[in-house]
Amino acid sequence: MNKCPHCSFEITGEGARFCPRCGGALLPEGATEAKQPAEEKKTGDAARIGEAFGYCPHCQAPLTRPGQKFCGRCGQKILPEAETEKPGRSQKVASFQKPPLPAHPAVLQSRRAPWIILAFIVIILLAGGGFAWGYFQGYFLDTRPPQVMITSPAGDKQVVLLPGKSAQESIEIAASDNRRLKKVELFLNGALVKQFEKGEPFVYKWSTKEEGEYTFQAFAYDNCGNKSNSGPVVITAAKVEVERVAGGVADLAGEIKRIEMAIYGHYENIPDNLALAYSYFSTRYQSKVPLENWVKGFPHTISDTVDRVKVTYLSPFQATAEINLTSKDNTGEGKILIREWAGKWQLVKEWGEWKLDEPQIKKVAEYYE
Repeated sequence: MNKCPHCSFEITGEGARFCPRCGGALLPEGATEAKQPAEEKKTGDAARIGEAFGYCPHCQAPLTRPGQKFCGRCGQKILPEAETEKPGRSQKVASFQKPPLPAHPAVLQSRRAPWIILAFIVIILLAGGGFAWGYFQGYFLDTRPPQVMITSPAGDKQVVLLPGKSAQESIEIAASDNRRLKKVELFLNGALVKQFEKGEPFVYKWSTKEEGEYTFQAFAYDNCGNKSNSGPVVITAAKVEVERVAGGVADLAGEIKRIEMAIYGHYENIPDNLALAYSYFSTRYQSKVPLENWVKGFPHTISDTVDRVKVTYLSPFQATAEINLTSKDNTGEGKILIREWAGKWQLVKEWGEWKLDEPQIKKVAEYYE
């Protein structure tokens, strides 16, 4: 048994030229080793040792101990990952293997194919989802315009301007679209006064202190640029000179209008339709003055024309209206007698209609023509 002169490692094999641990040369400088036939290296003790610990991957010399780092014969380093087999069998040494050749393009293409297909599917799904979203939101393929109308007031309306107060009205709009409504605009006399965004109620609170006509019109737009408009609604603001208004009168302008219609309706039917003119009287008045007696007062009447009506008092069931009228009568002498009258009527409401109840009218002028 020899020791390595470099690292003092004890060497057990015969004929070793290099230290199995450090790889240092063992033979004296100039010494040579007796060559042995290859057959002898594979038989006897060498063959048994090789069977136990393997062979050098460089010179096929048997290794003498497990974990040997250097070959005792050729001095080459034994890498840990080297795999040795019996002489004559195929050997695989990891450290001396050639790097793998690049894969063939067809192989690389086959490896990338699943990812390409997956990416293509994702793109198709995203594109399809975007198309569906845009379609249902109405950004394309939409040729139908929205629907829009002013629902309140339902039509043209007259409002009353009381002294020192404003006339007010709530403008309500209904709008819809087959896909998605973008916005609604309200115009007053041709100028934009309100733009409604999505989700906002389409209601505009309007008020004025000035007399005149106010024209409202609504426009609706969808996401595809289609546009539609409602018909115009005209609100007329007019001043009235009602001296007294009792509580409980909800529709002041409407009540005044109905009172005026009752007075004008009564006189417009004289003398052509006296029965209809008589129907504008209250029940109490008709009980006092029967129809057959009342019609006797118009033997020569040509017309009764109302010149002015002014409501001076209004409550839910009673009203007072000042009037001025002109009557024309045929005298039978080729002349027409013209009389001017002034006074007032007391009115009462019966079954939702205003009726003439008590007159207080006097003649103020008389002449012929």
